[in-house]
Amino acid sequence: MSKNRTRTISCQRCGKSFDVLIWDSLNADTDPEQREEIKKGTFNRYKCPDCGFTMILQYSCLYTDMSHAKQVFVIPTDFDKRLEEANRYFDLLEKKELQTVADIADNCSFRAVHDFSELREKVNMWDNGFDDAAMELYKAMTRAWLETREDGGKPVSKAFFSSENGKDEIEILFEDGSAGAVDFVPDLYRDITAKYGDDLNSALKSRCFSVVDFDFAVNFMGGAVTENNTESEIVEGTFT
Repeated sequence: MSKNRTRTISCQRCGKSFDVLIWDSLNADTDPEQREEIKKGTFNRYKCPDCGFTMILQYSCLYTDMSHAKQVFVIPTDFDKRLEEANRYFDLLEKKELQTVADIADNCSFRAVHDFSELREKVNMWDNGFDDAAMELYKAMTRAWLETREDGGKPVSKAFFSSENGKDEIEILFEDGSAGAVDFVPDLYRDITAKYGDDLNSALKSRCFSVVDFDFAVNFMGGAVTENNTESEIVEGTFT
C-alpha cells in the first residue's frame, strides 16, 4: 500500500515556502502514474509556485512493484546504518514465524539504492525486461572498454542504462566532465546472462536488501572487469 504525506519546503532560489507531496512508500501496481513519473525522472521534482524554480528532493521511500516481484528501498542519507536496520526486518520474520509474509519475501527481489535516479534506472531496466544484476556486469564491461580503448580511453565516472524513445543505450559520464552514450548490444547482454545468470542469482541473498551497482559487478567478477570478460563486441558510441 502506498503512503504519502504533505511536507512544507522552502524554495532554494526565492525562499518561498510551499507544500509538496512526498511518498514514504509507493506501490507501483496501485499507483502506476507515479511509476511513470519515476521513469521520466520527474517524480521528485518540485516547482516553486512563486518564482518557477524547480528543485530535486531526495528522501527515503520504499518502492514496491509486485508485477516484477521487486521491492526497492531508497536511502539518501546514513545509507549503511539504515540498510542494516532494514535487513533486520527479515530476521524478525523468521523469529516471529510470520510464514505468509516470509513466503512473499522468498518470491521477491530486494534492492537498496542511494537516490531516485538509481531507482529510475532500475525501474526502466525491469520494465524493459532486463535483469539489473546482469545489466551491472554489462555496464562494468562497457566502462572497461571505454577506459582502455587504443584510440584514447579515459576514466569513466558513471554509466547508467537509459531507454528513451524506444532506444536502449548506456549513457556515460567521464571524470573530465564530458558525456556521451554507447548503443546497447543485445547479443552481449544475452552472453552475460547465459554465462553468469545462475551465479548472479546465487550471489544475491534472499530476504535481504542488496546493493546491486558497479561495486557489486566488480566484486562479482573477482575485482577485475576488463574488455576480455566480454563475449561480444561493444558497438561504438557517440560522445560529446
